This record gives sequence, structure tokens and C-alpha cells, in this order.
Amino acid sequence: TVTLAVTRRDRELLISRPAGTPAPASGSAHIAVDGAATLLFDKGDGRRIRGADDERRAA
Repeated sequence: TVTLAVTRRDRELLISRPAGTPAPASGSAHIAVDGAATLLFDKGDGRRIRGADDERRAA
């Protein structure tokens, strides 16, 4: 399940959850981000900026 969330500063986050995991459709929410498992993409062209495996490739 993927959810689009918009922050107070109008930043968009796509949040991936296990299928069937309940979550509200609207309203305020809080999230905790696992930085090691985070993937960052450019909003304009969809290019990946940073991925979870970047450090492994650099080693």
C-alpha cells in the first residue's frame, strides 16, 4: 500500500506500508523515518537522488 502525504511545508512523501495496514485517509499524522531504508527522488523528473544502498556501493 502506498500513501501520498503532504507536510505542513507542502513537501510530498510517498509512504509504503505492508498491504492491509490501516491508516487514516486524511487529517494530521506523525511518522518515523528509517533513514537507512529511505529512497529520495527528484519531484521534477523522478530521478533517484539517494537510495538505501548508496553506502554499500561506495564501500
